[in-house]
Amino acid sequence: MMKTHAIIFTVLALSSCTDHPTEPSPTRFNGKIVFGAVREEGSGYIYSDVVMIEGDGTTTKLSSADSCYTRRPFITRDGTKVAFTSCAHRTTKVFIYETATGMLRNITYDQVIEEFPTWSPDGRYLAFISFRDGHRNIFCLDDATGDVQKVSGSDGAYWSGNWTPDNATLCYYGYAVGQSSQIYLFDLHSLTSRVLTSGAGIKQVSTITPDGQLLAYQKDWRLHFLTADGTIDTLVTNAPDSVRGPMGWSSSGDFLVFQGLVNGRWDIYRLRRNGTGLVNLTADFLGGQAPVLSPDDAEIAFVASTVSKIYLMNNDGTNKRPLTRLNQREFSPSWGN
Repeated sequence: MMKTHAIIFTVLALSSCTDHPTEPSPTRFNGKIVFGAVREEGSGYIYSDVVMIEGDGTTTKLSSADSCYTRRPFITRDGTKVAFTSCAHRTTKVFIYETATGMLRNITYDQVIEEFPTWSPDGRYLAFISFRDGHRNIFCLDDATGDVQKVSGSDGAYWSGNWTPDNATLCYYGYAVGQSSQIYLFDLHSLTSRVLTSGAGIKQVSTITPDGQLLAYQKDWRLHFLTADGTIDTLVTNAPDSVRGPMGWSSSGDFLVFQGLVNGRWDIYRLRRNGTGLVNLTADFLGGQAPVLSPDDAEIAFVASTVSKIYLMNNDGTNKRPLTRLNQREFSPSWGN
């Protein structure tokens, strides 16, 4: 049983409404896509919404961007809940939007920064970053009971990765004070973490395969494959020399999608688990960042670098088309059923 911390659930006073775009969505897809959208910029401060588009074109604004910003939306795999960060209540908080009822809940309460939520595959557990103990640590909410457990055990700075399909293991990365960053696995049953890497170097952005056997991560901006027991760490030499930002495995674990930088340009790449078959999926396009696979792995949503708009494409790079034709900057897509 998780250790219970005080936590407050409230209905947030932000507006949630259904909007219809001035132009119809030019594409159809399966499921729901949530993303951030910038409506207005002023005095160096960016105000943004979280928006959800369903496959039939229905568009719902999940948050109000009035004098506020929202970011990093993350939808559950079944499409029933969206977690995101908002600056409401004069600090950065994590909120959950229920897609069936439209209810919006504030699930964090401390007067500190709390951000970057990450759902477990079954939508029960939510990992998020919090400064509630004075450092940037990872906490895990059981959304069924309200219990919260601290994940990262040392004072320092940590970021969450993704969960295994059995909802039992969270991969994350970060560093204790005065030490180099490392890759970790947290076991939800034993409530313990184990470190997989060692030594110097900037290690970050880790993601584990669905079978829990292999992790992809970045070390000094290069792509590495690491076995889950920490014994074999392989530099993927045919990947771009600079690999950053989000990346993700297919549901079968057969291939990885990620963003790489070559000659000053970001593109979306696909690579097989065995390190072969590297393909630049956006070489013929406007570049690409922040790739996310559809739940059935058939398509990829990504941000076209030069226009800051979300596009969809097949997982082989064909059939590229814009998600919307609205006059707004779009970022951080997340895809659920």
